[in-house]
Amino acid sequence: IVADNPVSVLSGHEGGNIPSHLKGADCLIEQIPPTEFWGDLCFMAPLATRSAYTIKVLAAYNATNVSIWCNNSVKSYMLNEGKHINRTLTSQEYCAIKSNKKVLVVQFSHGQQEDSIGDPMMTLIPATNHYLHRLDFSTIRSSDKYSHYINIVVLAEYYQPSMIYMIAGGENISLRSQEWVPIYVNDIIESYATQVNVSEGTIRVVHVNTTALMTVIAYGFTERAAYGHPGGINTVFEIQFSKT
Repeated sequence: IVADNPVSVLSGHEGGNIPSHLKGADCLIEQIPPTEFWGDLCFMAPLATRSAYTIKVLAAYNATNVSIWCNNSVKSYMLNEGKHINRTLTSQEYCAIKSNKKVLVVQFSHGQQEDSIGDPMMTLIPATNHYLHRLDFSTIRSSDKYSHYINIVVLAEYYQPSMIYMIAGGENISLRSQEWVPIYVNDIIESYATQVNVSEGTIRVVHVNTTALMTVIAYGFTERAAYGHPGGINTVFEIQFSKT
């Protein structure tokens, strides 16, 4: 899609089953960022309380080499422009997706038939070039009784749990005692991730170091329903123009 004026593109499914053989469909829609906004390194944690999840990696260009590192074990793929791979992972797999060209990564929860929790949802996974040191967001507000969670990923060089905290319900909450799981790429720890059970409402996650880089995925489940979205995305990026 190319336009001479700004446009917004949304894509998805009015009632997707994830995976296709499981009962329990939901509407899955995301606003698709421009390809200049995609990235070559993403990290993700599994979804709290769920037994498995699925990821999709979409290539922007031909000859895109993708490596998916989960628990320091790798599988590699080659994708051409517009092609994608789906991979289903367990609740114990913390993963990194690394590529030589820009890709778009999304994470799906599964239908309630799998583990009687929630239903499908879809969320973009921000690449590391869109991480921030402070993220402000809200859980869904609903009369249904949701269980709400956030996944926090911080780059290894900024891994200082005593300097990361959350503001929710008017309280400053230390994340020092959280279990932080290392995510490896080729035997090197590249980031750390944690899952946090949170209450309904607005939330701020902050790293005291203003140069630190991290991301948050907010999500939740109730009977036959689910939601998920990034807690914030750094939208400042460069487009390079060739000289004529």
